[in-house]
Amino acid sequence: MEKMKDQWIQNWNEELNQDLKHKTLRRALVENDLSKIAIKQERASLNTFRFSKEIETLPVTNQEKTGRCWIMAGLNFIRERIAKKYNLQEFEFSQNYIAFYDKLEKVNYFIESIDDFLNCEKDDRTLQHILSVGIQDGGQWDMFVSLVEKYGLVPKDAMIETKVSSQTYPLNKIINTKLRQYTAKAREIGNVSQLASLKNKP
Repeated sequence: MEKMKDQWIQNWNEELNQDLKHKTLRRALVENDLSKIAIKQERASLNTFRFSKEIETLPVTNQEKTGRCWIMAGLNFIRERIAKKYNLQEFEFSQNYIAFYDKLEKVNYFIESIDDFLNCEKDDRTLQHILSVGIQDGGQWDMFVSLVEKYGLVPKDAMIETKVSSQTYPLNKIINTKLRQYTAKAREIGNVSQLASLKNKP
């Protein structure tokens, strides 16, 4: 394999500096997103999104700035059948309701997982993985099924979307900070039998 040479870089630099197109693109990239500059508009105009067959469905749902796509997909699958059964033009289940219990279950799983790592080295790879990942929005079908079977479903009116539920990054950050603080205190105690009061602390 031939190594990079300083002369190559110098030659490329000189060549680019003499290229008018490069200068124009460089100026454009200062204030614009690369993906928008790189798009071929003549190709994009061909994407008309018209289809020969339209499938009748309820209006789309919006996951906003969250990772709840799996919850949306699961609820949409069910709501189509509910709407058809009861002849509803519009209907949504509460995505916030399922997402709340998903977070509750994930927090509980995290706390219970830490019980197995009270006395290990602080740089234990599994412990570090648990702490670095924390809880997130993501999930999959089997998790959705488990949540529905355990907690049921409610209409959207019963638990509406909020600013917090539609932009989950700040909430996740706070929860993960608290979980890491819990881990530090739990490891200080170092005994599972003495953690009950800490786990139940508001």
